[in-house]
Amino acid sequence: MKRFLLTILCVIATTVAMAQGGRTVKGVVLDEKNTPIAGATITVVNSDVRVTAGADGTFTLVAPTYATEVEASAEAYISTRLVIDGSYMMFKLKVDKAYAAAKAKAEEEARIAAEKKAEAERLAAEKAAAAKAKAEEEARIAAEKKAKAERVAAEKAAAAKAKAEEDARIAAEKKAEAIKKKEQAREAYIEDVYSRSKGKFLSSAGINYLMSSITSSISGSNYIGVNYIGGYRFNNHIYAGIGLGVSMAMNSRNETTLAVGETSPLPQGKLLVPIYLYARANILNKRCTPVVALALGGNISTKQSIAFGATTHKYKTSSLMAEPQIGVNYLVNKDLAIYFTVGVNLNGAPCCTGSSITDDNRAYVTIERRLRCGLNFHVGVSF
Repeated sequence: MKRFLLTILCVIATTVAMAQGGRTVKGVVLDEKNTPIAGATITVVNSDVRVTAGADGTFTLVAPTYATEVEASAEAYISTRLVIDGSYMMFKLKVDKAYAAAKAKAEEEARIAAEKKAEAERLAAEKAAAAKAKAEEEARIAAEKKAKAERVAAEKAAAAKAKAEEDARIAAEKKAEAIKKKEQAREAYIEDVYSRSKGKFLSSAGINYLMSSITSSISGSNYIGVNYIGGYRFNNHIYAGIGLGVSMAMNSRNETTLAVGETSPLPQGKLLVPIYLYARANILNKRCTPVVALALGGNISTKQSIAFGATTHKYKTSSLMAEPQIGVNYLVNKDLAIYFTVGVNLNGAPCCTGSSITDDNRAYVTIERRLRCGLNFHVGVSF
């Protein structure tokens, strides 16, 4: 019983599957000479099923169960329908003579149209070539005219440039000549000024500012003062004479108080009177020239006091002095010059190097002179 029911179910399932899947149909498409027609279209009538024949004209399709006919068609052939009466179908298509004639006519018309088009294109190309040649000729003539105009313009520009350069050269020569004459006149003026002052007595007066010592062992006061120098100019460069000045200390103290064993720099006095020999050399024979100078002499000063214990000691502050200088000198006119120099002032300054009190209460102070080095700035006039 179970086997029977099972068999019935299988038959029903197979029938339903065949109804849903359709029938498989194979076949071939040939022409009248039994030559396979590759690319022929095979369509199941009244359905969407459509396949294309292969290179050997064969095909395979699945036709719905309700379909009854299959149609084969190909270009230039008359379509043919066959009833599905088995699983293999053979189509033999006849040539469509009307289609072939229409196709031949269309090809002939296309050939004639192509020839007319080619002729039209040839004529258009000839016209375009003629127009292009004419345009090129006109462009060549225009280019020649332009080149000629540019050449003429370039020649005129070159001539104008050459004339301008010549004028500029002449103007530059005149300017250089004028500058040369002016320089010669200036040099002659300076030479005349210096030569007329050669061997004559000249005076210089100015102010100076001497900075305090710039050494670590000795310090001193800052001085501001006035100086006068009188002397002779031996030639255009060398001037020598004697200088005298008065300088006032800006931060000096009258008395120094010492402790036992103290070593202390000492002030040089409130008033300094420098007396010195002076020599100055102008480096160039110009209106504005660098100068070097040297002052050798001494400083005369008032005595200073040292308070040590119950004793007050007096010490001399006068010292020898040497000062090399560098600067500039500017000739304002034939009778007046302005100068500015910076010098290194070297002088022997007093220094307390020891202080002690003996058993009998006597106070002793040891004073030595040490080199002091300061900067001295001078501004003055020569007349």
